[in-house]
Amino acid sequence: MKSVFAIMTLAASLALTPMASAAGYIKFDGIEGESKDSRRSGWINIDRVTEGYSRPSPAGAASGRMRASLSTSGLTFEKEIDATSPLLRRAITRGESFKEVSVDLTESRGGQPYMTIKLTSVTLTDLNASMDDGEASETITLNYESIEWTYPKADAGGRSSGDVTASYNFMTGR
Repeated sequence: MKSVFAIMTLAASLALTPMASAAGYIKFDGIEGESKDSRRSGWINIDRVTEGYSRPSPAGAASGRMRASLSTSGLTFEKEIDATSPLLRRAITRGESFKEVSVDLTESRGGQPYMTIKLTSVTLTDLNASMDDGEASETITLNYESIEWTYPKADAGGRSSGDVTASYNFMTGR
């Protein structure tokens, strides 16, 4: 029984190791974050980020004649409560918007981004604060007019070999 517990504990710790080294950062125009990352001074450290999209498939979609519009659940991120928390609360309560918001996802703190997300015409649509086991955090959802995703490709030697970029604008549907 002890060996089964030891193996399960080892498996769980190995499974969490890659996730523990990943890092995320978000930057709002006009809000100064507290990140200590030398490459992202003024950004906000984030612990989790999710985004979701849906395109219903109407009747006749298989023929290509009908195209349903894309909807999004927004971009949601989780972060510790910090000096930006009152400013983000002010933004949601007053309905303020941000011209641009940028997100960097990296493999480690201070690392190069493996994905960059840029949002334009951004509003906060949901903000929830919680405390679990003494850790205070908040989960915030953003909606936006357009989004751009960039993945920086690298060759075997780690040198940049171009970017893969895609974007979508909800106002134009393209």
